[in-house]
Amino acid sequence: MKWIRACEPRPLVIVDSLAAFLNGDENDAGEMRRFTHQLRRLADIGATVIVIHHDGKSETARDYRGSSDFKASLDVGFHVTNSSGDMRLDRLRLRCFKSRHGFTGELVYAYALGRFIRDEDRHAPARTVTDQFRDLLRLNPGSTGADFEAKAFAEGIARARVREFLNDGVLDGSIECRTASHNAKRYLWVRGGFE
Repeated sequence: MKWIRACEPRPLVIVDSLAAFLNGDENDAGEMRRFTHQLRRLADIGATVIVIHHDGKSETARDYRGSSDFKASLDVGFHVTNSSGDMRLDRLRLRCFKSRHGFTGELVYAYALGRFIRDEDRHAPARTVTDQFRDLLRLNPGSTGADFEAKAFAEGIARARVREFLNDGVLDGSIECRTASHNAKRYLWVRGGFE
């Protein structure tokens, strides 16, 4: 607590996972209450606390397993699932099962070239490589061709595919190419932008 008070801004504390830090039975309401009370004290002095916990196998444990005091102690609770069929990180669904702040519903994020991008259409199919390139350019407006190639190459994508995407985008008008100092070409996504 002394360390948290000394930090400015206040830190993010991640408990990964609850079972690794709870010295007791997660089904015991008293033990769960004592544990979460410690985390509440950290939040009360300004820390942001994220607790990673697992769901159960029964229908009544869809959101989390163990004592109902776990849910009672949360400000916000999300059940997180990866909706990829092949177990690769692709589309994360965050379904809110508790919120003291009024949020309800679901958030969906697509994993594209090393970044998570919020997807407003939760029923949309997985993004194509072209969609991933577009999102990368939207996240890095004004990138030079070399910078953009390096970002995509770091994700294992061949430079030739990047050049093809940029050239095709300039030709069809979805990408604007501006000449900067020293004849460097800077690329901007101009069709669609961030919704």
